[in-house]
Amino acid sequence: MVWRNQPLVVYHGTYDQAAGQMIRPAKSLPNAVDLSVGRSFLDFGKGFYTTTVLEQAVAWANNRARRMRASAVKTPYPVAAAVVAFEIDRTMLGRLESLVFLTDRDSAGFWELVEQCRQGAHPMHGRTRPYDVVYGPVTDWPRGGLLPGYTQISFHTEHALSVLESPRISHIGRPFV
Repeated sequence: MVWRNQPLVVYHGTYDQAAGQMIRPAKSLPNAVDLSVGRSFLDFGKGFYTTTVLEQAVAWANNRARRMRASAVKTPYPVAAAVVAFEIDRTMLGRLESLVFLTDRDSAGFWELVEQCRQGAHPMHGRTRPYDVVYGPVTDWPRGGLLPGYTQISFHTEHALSVLESPRISHIGRPFV
């Protein structure tokens, strides 16, 4: 068997309206993702979060859709869970300034980084700007520990977002469960 270096597929769990905006890029957002709408105080700071685990993205999409339906702000349309898939050229991904944690045990700084980012910091560690991409396990914050089998790849710069290609809605449900 010959390795062909096929694209990496990553998933982002969200709700249907946001998914629709991601697959229809605007001139101001050619890659269809707006970093300014990302939440702060996450495991790796403010960024656009994806995973290679489809089931994880589906679970996040279900949670997001449920929160939207339960929020005080009512939408004029029914909210459905949605998963957006992106393809990434692995060579282009390799050119980005990345920080990788294979597990919480392999790097002494994993929990220190998570704690700082959960307090509003960016994943920089002495740098003048954030890492383009951070990869690692998903924490069960604030209880500690990890969510078994879950991973996250967070994009923190416009340059990093440029590797996200071919956005498409891979799954949609009302909700999936």
